[in-house]
Amino acid sequence: VSGMEIYYCKKPDIFENFSSKRFAELMGARIRDSSGIEYRGIVHNDFSVLRNTEMPAILVETAFITNKDDYGRLKSDDFRDKTASGIAQGIRMALDEIEAFEYEGDLYVYKQAGGR
Repeated sequence: VSGMEIYYCKKPDIFENFSSKRFAELMGARIRDSSGIEYRGIVHNDFSVLRNTEMPAILVETAFITNKDDYGRLKSDDFRDKTASGIAQGIRMALDEIEAFEYEGDLYVYKQAGGR
């Protein structure tokens, strides 16, 4: 197995039109574009680290250490820097989609009352 996968868990959305699946889609595209690694897509999984959160959550498998080529990538500063850049871009895009904003150094998101 080689390449990158992004895991998400299906759960009720707390933001209108933004789910963990959407977060995974944004993140995967950004990392793929930044790092150039083969993108294997998003995968639904019920991992506890994903299931037991209140907010949209994903798990990024940036490469597979058991694959010789991926292992070489993971040892590369260039690959790690490009992957980190893609992750940062994915987070920024997600924050933009949920209309997060900064006020006096803190990050805020408006959420309509009556949801979860």
